[in-house]
Amino acid sequence: MQSGLPALHEGVQKTQSLEGAIVYCHLRLLSSFPDTLIVRKRGQPEADEAARRAQKTLDSNWPMHPAGRCALAELNDWLRADGQGRNPGATADLVTASLFVALRDGTIEVPLRFPWVAGFDHA
Repeated sequence: MQSGLPALHEGVQKTQSLEGAIVYCHLRLLSSFPDTLIVRKRGQPEADEAARRAQKTLDSNWPMHPAGRCALAELNDWLRADGQGRNPGATADLVTASLFVALRDGTIEVPLRFPWVAGFDHA
């Protein structure tokens, strides 16, 4: 299990980009803590499935390996299906809090030390 700030730091190291770090942090948090908004909207089994799919994406070596990028696209499609009721909004809030802490502790500096890469190949 990993908390937000360490996941964000690891994401920066793995992807060398801010948007990659954000996606990585989101995957780590979602895989470790089933999203409570999904639980409320769709039930615990679907939140557990979202966590399993996020872990599968990480286990497939996202973003470095094509299988990982494919797994992320599949996770994204699954989350958006059925009227987007599987929106991992609680996890997004945790990512936002992690970004705030990273800004406050200097991990992320403005202007950005890490590039914001247009068209980042995350899918």
